[in-house]
Amino acid sequence: MQNNHFQTVGSLLRPQELKDYIDKYDVLPVNYLSYAKDNVLKELESGLDIVTDGEINRIWWQLDFIFHLNNCERGSKFNWTFASHDAPAQNIEVKGKIGAKNHPFITDWKYTQSLCTNTVKLCIPSIVQTVASFLDISKRKLPPSTKKFYNIFSLIKDLEKAYKEFLDDYKKNNGKIIQMDDCLWAMFARDGSSSLEKTKKAPKFLARIFIRLNNKIITYAHSIGLTVWAHNCRGNHQSDYAGSGSYDSIAKLFLRHLKYDRFFLEYDSERSGSLDALRVLAKKKNIPEVVVGALSSKFPVTSNEDEIIKKLEYVFSFYPKDKVYLSHQCGFASCHQGNLLSYSEQWEQLRYGTRIASKVWGK
Repeated sequence: MQNNHFQTVGSLLRPQELKDYIDKYDVLPVNYLSYAKDNVLKELESGLDIVTDGEINRIWWQLDFIFHLNNCERGSKFNWTFASHDAPAQNIEVKGKIGAKNHPFITDWKYTQSLCTNTVKLCIPSIVQTVASFLDISKRKLPPSTKKFYNIFSLIKDLEKAYKEFLDDYKKNNGKIIQMDDCLWAMFARDGSSSLEKTKKAPKFLARIFIRLNNKIITYAHSIGLTVWAHNCRGNHQSDYAGSGSYDSIAKLFLRHLKYDRFFLEYDSERSGSLDALRVLAKKKNIPEVVVGALSSKFPVTSNEDEIIKKLEYVFSFYPKDKVYLSHQCGFASCHQGNLLSYSEQWEQLRYGTRIASKVWGK
């Protein structure tokens, strides 16, 4: 049972020595899991009841999961474009049939879960996010290295099998909560900075394909007894964002039709649109939990507590209070470089969120 209505999205800042090692060698050190213990202890001290390893086992929020799939390796480097800078990334090099046997994220999660009696959730990219990482969404084409083994249909088929294999392994090891980072919705927002409508690429048709594919994996996870959460934002790299697009514009597609049990949603800026978009979730037969990401993980505590509470009280006017939670809009380190705040400021952010939740929901 959860007592704290403040929740963390997942990623946490890496200690400076770990960041320095990755910057120098471009890989994780062999002892990377040793940093998970400190994260768990500090999360518990901050009042969190569901914790993570801080995503200490990855350099990128989604790519490391993919690179650890069978026959997927790190390929050529490129840059993602953010609002004010470019973020380094790497392509995926496919070497054969893709699967998820013996995925190291399961072993890492087992170690982290052994550190406490609280539930440790595991965060991975949604299957649609993974498919998108293999291709250019605007062109919907696979790169040459992937074409050696797959067309788009056979790739999706094997990724579905890989996800089911991964979820089976997670459940077999007593996993309870799987969180899918599902961050492509803004591409379909009419008012978005990178809207597919501007490219005339049949965005609603593609959105429905994305929703159907995600729901296949969500339904499978439910069938084996897992709780499935989602996190959505518009980019988070060194305190910068990648795009815009309101929830109002896509609520009737993604919020209405996706079958997640809990939605972590970005609401720390006007780019997200209005809280009224959540009314779509409130009208569902089985109302999911919603996490209002009204706090910002991009900077030291600057959020006005009264404004945060005002936002929450507005949501309570049409949403069951016990199904509403508070969080930051995203994690603190979607990639290993992390956001532009200090290690101590991060923990103060978490304590701050817990204090607000205590005032709003009680202890």
